[in-house]
Amino acid sequence: MRIADVRALNATYEMQFGHVERPTHYNTSYDLARFEVPMHRWFDLGEHGFGVAILNDCKYGGSVFDNTMRLSLLRAPKSPDPACDMGAHRFAYAVMPHAGNWREAGVVAEGYRFNKPFRLGPALGGSFATVDDPNLVLDTIKRAEDSDAVVFRFYECHGTRGRATIRLHGNYASARRCNILEDDGDPLPLEDHQLTIVYRPHEIISVKLQGGL
Repeated sequence: MRIADVRALNATYEMQFGHVERPTHYNTSYDLARFEVPMHRWFDLGEHGFGVAILNDCKYGGSVFDNTMRLSLLRAPKSPDPACDMGAHRFAYAVMPHAGNWREAGVVAEGYRFNKPFRLGPALGGSFATVDDPNLVLDTIKRAEDSDAVVFRFYECHGTRGRATIRLHGNYASARRCNILEDDGDPLPLEDHQLTIVYRPHEIISVKLQGGL
């Protein structure tokens, strides 16, 4: 539980490939029923010019009432498993005060850093890819389901639109958009290991790359 010196009508919670706002007050029976909000890596309470985010590495429920921020630690139902959640639990969370709103403060990126800290390991010779725009997040790199192509999945995290340049660290021969089922879409120009993506608010973008890593 964290009591923040912040007043706001809504709090923001991260969800898969985006975010959602929920009220910090209970004016209706619907508000009262939504006392907890499903979330991923962070939730944020902010005024104009400053705010507070709570980051976590493995908890998936939070709530804000007035200026009290709560992170749900255990669910522990007794049915169908009477021993659910019993035992020792290890988790981490962090309180992140910030200037500006959560977009300007880079809360999305801090949530990723908190969940995926740098670890020493064998040298890979560089990143698989770099993106020059903080609005577009490279969330997933995977092999295609029915070929040797590589799929890069991006999403727009701040609710804006723009254009991003992706620098690829691999000898790819071609690139094209694909849908979530990895059906081929329009080709994308690929020049000097770079491709440009035009994105819309909250858009999920999958790119299929042919060639080796």
